[in-house]
Amino acid sequence: NIMTATAEENAPDTKTFNNGYAYVGLDDGEKSGNHTDIINGLQKTRTYAEFDFKIENEKDATITEAKFNMYKYTTFGEDEKREVGLYSVDETMNISDLTWNNQPENKTFYTAETIDGSIGYVSWDIKELVNDWINGKVNNGIVLQYINETQQAEVFATKNNEHETRRPNIS
Repeated sequence: NIMTATAEENAPDTKTFNNGYAYVGLDDGEKSGNHTDIINGLQKTRTYAEFDFKIENEKDATITEAKFNMYKYTTFGEDEKREVGLYSVDETMNISDLTWNNQPENKTFYTAETIDGSIGYVSWDIKELVNDWINGKVNNGIVLQYINETQQAEVFATKNNEHETRRPNIS
């Protein structure tokens, strides 16, 4: 059960908890069509996710493979290559009330994946992060954020997306 919320710079008090889609990157409103509702689009966007990661006999466990997967279903940036960083959130947050104005400030970079104009699942290797959780790091969730936040945003499906086969998962 992966819960998500997007922090949107140009809608700084908007709560997007599990709304079916999640933005990452810069949305100027042109390609997304958001400029009709919000002047200049959403601007910078970051997606936060929380999920329980329970492992039997956790103290003796070492995870050798773990992936966080989200389905990208837009091609706003066409073939422009963009790096989507995955960070651990290093302070408590209430994801159901998350907004741009109250998003956590403390995070640690773990990995990045490059996206382009293709549609489909993007997978981040979270093996190191999960092992850190097993070894005592508090699981406050993750944030997906472009390494260069001035690049064109894309949209990912969340747990309430109408297409069940496109929802985020851990593998």
